[in-house]
Amino acid sequence: MNRRTVLRGAVPLAAAGLAGCLDDEGGFPFEVGFESPIPIEIHSEVDRYYNILLEAHEPETGRESYDQAYAVVPDESITAPSMDPREQRLRVTLFRGEAGADVEDADVDEGAVDEIEVDVDGDTRLVIVRIREDGLVVEVDP
Repeated sequence: MNRRTVLRGAVPLAAAGLAGCLDDEGGFPFEVGFESPIPIEIHSEVDRYYNILLEAHEPETGRESYDQAYAVVPDESITAPSMDPREQRLRVTLFRGEAGADVEDADVDEGAVDEIEVDVDGDTRLVIVRIREDGLVVEVDP
């Protein structure tokens, strides 16, 4: 038996095997994909120190899914750890800071300068947080 004969027989067998995997709409009954983590960038465009707190919660359970805090110096850019690619509510809180201040001591209820909440999910590709003279800006790139 030569290679052509083997290949001619293999193609119909492969098509027949694949036919059972298709659902009524002509697609695969399962989704194949890879969701990558959501990167977070923080950019300070001001001439003073700030403390920033990033917290995320799952909307259905209220479970905290992300918690990071940073002391941001003037004109600094920070790449924060990435978030899991799932549906979450991200709250970014900005506090006036001092050089060398301990970020962990920041109290959300006292001294908050600005606070923004945004929704992120598995389709979100990037979250950019900008500290500007006119306030806090959070950009979500879907």
